[in-house]
Amino acid sequence: MKQLKNRIIKVQIDNDIILRMGDILAYLMVSSLILVLHPSFDAKLTLRTILLHICFGFIVIATLRTVLGVYSRRKRRDRITAIVLLVESDCVAMLIYYFSQHLLNYMDRIELVTIALIVAPTMGLSFLMRWFQYQIRKWSIDLSDTIPFSPPDISDLEIQEVSDALRSGWITTGPRTKLLEKNLKEYLEASGCVCLNSNTACLEMALRILGIGDGDEVITCAYTYTASASPVIHVGAKLVLVDCGREDGSIEMDYDALEKAITTRTKAVIPVDLAGIPCDYDRVFEIVERKKALFSANSDIQAAIGRVVVIADAAHALGARYKGGMVGSVADFSCFSFHAVKNFTTGEGGALTWRHIDGVDDDQIYKQLQLYSLHGQSKDALAKTQKGSWEYDIVAPWYKCNMTDVAAAIGLAQLERYPLMLRRRRIIIRKYDDALKQRGIITLEHRTEDRTGSGHLYITRVPGITEEVRNKIIIEMAEAGVTCNVHYKPLPMMTAYKNLGFDIADYPNAYDKYVNEITLPLYSTLSDSEVAKTIDKFTEICNGYIKSLN
Repeated sequence: MKQLKNRIIKVQIDNDIILRMGDILAYLMVSSLILVLHPSFDAKLTLRTILLHICFGFIVIATLRTVLGVYSRRKRRDRITAIVLLVESDCVAMLIYYFSQHLLNYMDRIELVTIALIVAPTMGLSFLMRWFQYQIRKWSIDLSDTIPFSPPDISDLEIQEVSDALRSGWITTGPRTKLLEKNLKEYLEASGCVCLNSNTACLEMALRILGIGDGDEVITCAYTYTASASPVIHVGAKLVLVDCGREDGSIEMDYDALEKAITTRTKAVIPVDLAGIPCDYDRVFEIVERKKALFSANSDIQAAIGRVVVIADAAHALGARYKGGMVGSVADFSCFSFHAVKNFTTGEGGALTWRHIDGVDDDQIYKQLQLYSLHGQSKDALAKTQKGSWEYDIVAPWYKCNMTDVAAAIGLAQLERYPLMLRRRRIIIRKYDDALKQRGIITLEHRTEDRTGSGHLYITRVPGITEEVRNKIIIEMAEAGVTCNVHYKPLPMMTAYKNLGFDIADYPNAYDKYVNEITLPLYSTLSDSEVAKTIDKFTEICNGYIKSLN
């Protein structure tokens, strides 16, 4: 918060310094012009007369700029700052003239001394006015009252659970992690669940257990976070990105483009439940079924599924429903994130769930995932504590991405409170929808006849604005005490994906959705008054830009 505040003030002060430099040049130009046009101009004009004309130019330029500033700025604080600048300029001008008048009356041939005596107090006054200006801005950007973007909802219950875990003497993967897996499996109506240290790890482990690697292709959407795509690179497969659809109220992948992208090498598709809104799973499954003839399996699980595998990036979607079923039991595999900014958090963490696959033992999938997540070690730390059970084997040099019991303790408490947390998010979404849709702001549909989102992000788009204007709105919202964000900068715009050969020009819909996107604060501890403030500031700021476009 303090860093954000200082950054905002620094940008403002830097801008003013640039303006002041421009003022100095303008003062010199105006005073020089007056001198040239002066009817009694000659090369021997006294220092007093020169200073008088410089002061006059000083005041004229400062006054003009301040008047323009007062009438062009919307905020009361900005008008105060503009007036402060005028007072500063006038005071400096008067000091210059005052000192020049009196000193030149009593001294001869002391131009350098006079100038020094003039400069010192005027510089002091300038610094004093800068300090006053800084205090005004510090007062007007009180970040203690700033609405943050997405703080975690942590209660005494979570604190108590973590405290109990720490006192138990068992803090790594153990009984609490196993209990969280059991509870999530039941909550999500899944056939199996394993908790790991991130959604990214979950996606990678899903790809690895399916045997996807070199020579294979995996498809996901260009409009997402890197965690949807980087695991594909990790396993050595080829990443294929498709554009989003053109519809205003959606940021789902273009399903027609998905169908065209499937080849004989395609082994999986990763649809993204962005903002916690389930994608059109029926459409995805229809497509992979139609393309079944192109599919060739290279592992037992792939063969049992018999088509392109659907791995949901459900990082945002814990608690979402699709046609009555819980996200987590709809796709073949589903991956959730429990990062600190998510609806449900374990600090860092994630869960991988799956639905039953005919001919495949769910327990065998679980055991294989355990091996992958803990170095290929045949026993976890808890199993080794049993009497005489110290010995273990390393069956392969695999990975390290297990969840700890300290993290799981947070999750156990969160899951107990989660229905009420979801309810609060949905109430806030209704308030936002009621206020913003009527003003022409484009939003997503978090609840339809077939889908109920988890309410993770409140994504908006302001029609007609540019990327530059969008960024200005976010800064102005921060100055007004509301923290906003952008979800997301499309992957083809990122250096890593440019280096892989992706070009944003090939994803025009993703780019169009990005340039005017602004995400508003949405979390379960957001109060009604904070929601009202967010709506008021957002509509006030956006209306100014929307009107200027009309």
